[in-house]
This record gives sequence, C-alpha cells and structure tokens, in this order.
Amino acid sequence: MERMQGGDDGRPTPPVVHELELPTTAQGLAPALERVDAILRVAAVGARVRGRVQLLLEEAVMNVAMHGGLGDAAREPAVRLVLTLGADAVALLLEDAGVPYDPRLAPPPQRPATLAEAVPGGLGVHLMRTYARVIDYERRDGRNRLTLVLERDPGGAPSPGR
Repeated sequence: MERMQGGDDGRPTPPVVHELELPTTAQGLAPALERVDAILRVAAVGARVRGRVQLLLEEAVMNVAMHGGLGDAAREPAVRLVLTLGADAVALLLEDAGVPYDPRLAPPPQRPATLAEAVPGGLGVHLMRTYARVIDYERRDGRNRLTLVLERDPGGAPSPGR
C-alpha cells in the first residue's frame, strides 16, 4: 500500500492481509465471495468498493475457469487471493496456474453498432480498467499473478469520477 494509517503510538499501522482460495466453479465461488465481503465489511470498506471487489473477483476467477486451461488434472482448480487492506486502498493479488494471460494487453471492447449485434461477455478487462487504479501482471514460476488496486472508500463515501 502506498500509505499506512498512524496507530495510537504515532507509528504507521501495517496493512491487514488475508489469504483465501477461490474455487473456479460458480457454486464454490459464491461462498468465497461472501467471505471476502465479510472481511471488507469488518474493515469498514464502503459498499461501493465492496461491490466493485466482488465484481472484479468474479470476473477474474470465472475467466480463469473458462479460459485458463484448468481442466487438466495437473493444474490447480483454484485461484489464490491475497487481499490486502491498507489505509487508502484495497489490493487484490490473484494467482493461478492457468495459461499465461496479461489482461493489460487486451484491446478495448468494441461497441456494437446495434443492440442486435451486442453479445454478452467480454467486458471483464474493461471493468478492471474502470475500477482499479492499478493493474499489474507478471508470470512467475509458471503462475499468473494479477494485481488490482482499488481506492478505499470507508463508509461508502462516493469516490471522485466513479
């Protein structure tokens, strides 16, 4: 995190870190997302940011499930999440053993000319770009590592421009 909140003794309070496994099935992911939401609520993260975190996690994990090649028994069927709560930001580090994919290189979505041309899906990376102030990716030790950092919005106060 860029900034840490001061403690009672004047020293910075370190960020709080949680590690979770997110299953790559819709049925398994729902309870994991509820756990993430509970962590964010306890940390007084506002409803707007909690919703964005839920949306980005669901998009990222379902993309790994659908496109990551995890059907192979040799690959891990879960995404590891490191959730870091700092004074001014919420950071999500998602790590998976899927095929390499750097979402920063994805082209922007094309707008359909008509409603009939519109197809569902394809907006996950766009949502990441819209809601995350930082998007970082690296491939390390055969694993994808995607980091998304969102502005923290305690108490649900509106964030500028979002």
